[in-house]
Formats: sequence, structure tokens, C-alpha cells
Amino acid sequence: MNPRKSSRGTVFKINMYLLGAFSYAVGAWLIWPDSLKWWGFGLMSISLGITAPAMLIKAIMIMFKLYARDKEFAEFEEANRVAEPSELASVDDLKKAGMIK
Repeated sequence: MNPRKSSRGTVFKINMYLLGAFSYAVGAWLIWPDSLKWWGFGLMSISLGITAPAMLIKAIMIMFKLYARDKEFAEFEEANRVAEPSELASVDDLKKAGMIK
């Protein structure tokens, strides 16, 4: 079991939220009406304009969650890494250190 699964799906989700926010913002700007005759497009433009920052905020929140998750895994792996064995001291090393005669 590998607790550190790939975050490819999360990165894809972030990219889709960012693409959606950009598309909604551009759409809101493009369909803004020039006259009151097309008031329906104005309502649609306002709704797209409200949704675009909401999607951007959602993408940023997912980014922070992914960063916190990766940081937590890095701390966990650092704390639980396998200790490397040290070399045994030879008799000469022990005599030089004054531990034995």
C-alpha cells in the first residue's frame, strides 16, 4: 500500500478550475451588452462574472490543500526514514580514543 498516491488528478482538477475561471471571465466580458435592449445578456454576463472569481478561489484552495498534503508527507517521510548503519570501530580506533588499553 502506497499512501503517497499520485496527485495527477488533483493537478488536472486545478487546471480545469483555472481554465473555467478564465473562460467565464472572457465570456462575461464578450457578452456584455451595449444597449438595454439586450438586458438578458447583461444578466448572463453578471452571473459569469460572479462565477469566475469563485472558480479561481476554489482552484487556489485546492492548491493550498495539495501543498499542505505534500508538506505533511515530506515531514512524515523525514521522521520515519531508515537509519543508516554506522561502521564498527576497530580496536586501533578504540585505543586511539582512549577507551581501551
